[in-house]
Amino acid sequence: MLRKWTVRIGGGFAVVTLAIGALHLPAARPLLALVGQCPVGRESPREIEDARRIALRSLRGPGLAPARPALGFALEQTTEAEVREWASARGLRCESSREATLLVCGDVPPGALEPAAPGTIDELAFGFRVRDGRLVNLTTLRTGVDATRAASALAASATALHKELGAAAAERLPSRAWDGRPAFVRYRFADYIAAVSAMELPGRGIVMREQYLSAVD
Repeated sequence: MLRKWTVRIGGGFAVVTLAIGALHLPAARPLLALVGQCPVGRESPREIEDARRIALRSLRGPGLAPARPALGFALEQTTEAEVREWASARGLRCESSREATLLVCGDVPPGALEPAAPGTIDELAFGFRVRDGRLVNLTTLRTGVDATRAASALAASATALHKELGAAAAERLPSRAWDGRPAFVRYRFADYIAAVSAMELPGRGIVMREQYLSAVD
């Protein structure tokens, strides 16, 4: 099945959709159902990349990021071959598509990423730039996360991002007692976008998503 980079951070607090270009994670279908059909059909990787560049024009923020954290990977430097080697060393099962511009790994165990994520990651997706095969998008998705763990994980992610990037462009963090409302932390720079979110979905529990995106054309 066709997968496309798509992020919807719910509740009206942050939306990043077409800019993510070409990822449609199967575990994210409940999120996508909230917003209707995905905007990308059977376009080629190059057409999707062109759409990503257009969308980035409205998503970028001012100034360059002081750092561009991406869970231990280097945006615009890491190659698909290097990601495959990393995945193989950890015994991960990954599927390549879109002419090797999209690599999706399932059931990623805790400790595989830096910093270590609490609980198994349902899907970890890497998007690579067409012209040189370098990493430009990284997204994680976890479903059915315990409320206390979700609040703790989001707070930990926010703290780590604050340390490297300073104050967020927007954020709403839950207390230890999850209040059921969507929570998030979001950064926008001229060369980098990062968003971590958590929201509760019927039948899925709390869904957590992380995204790290190069905003360079």
